[in-house]
Amino acid sequence: MRVLSVSRWLRGAVRAPSGGPGSPQVPQPGRREREVTVDVLDHLEHLALVDFRDSEGVERLQKAIQFADQLHEVNTDGVEPMDSVLEDSTETPSSLVYLTLRE
Repeated sequence: MRVLSVSRWLRGAVRAPSGGPGSPQVPQPGRREREVTVDVLDHLEHLALVDFRDSEGVERLQKAIQFADQLHEVNTDGVEPMDSVLEDSTETPSSLVYLTLRE
């Protein structure tokens, strides 16, 4: 497996053979492609503890972004959030079941 410099890959200096890992995919109609900068990759590597400096890591990241972008297509009009860290609610849902530990 050939190790690629992320910054060189993003600038287009290193190109994988046509149809191989890391080759550009044809965008689907109606889908927007997001630009992934070197700073974003460095931040994601730090958070995920995953190395994106090889073609396999970059391909995995691209697929994850494409998968997550599908969430933008979901119609959530009129749907209330199930939980929010910003909501100060003292109500306890009746559907919660509390378990007690026996001594």
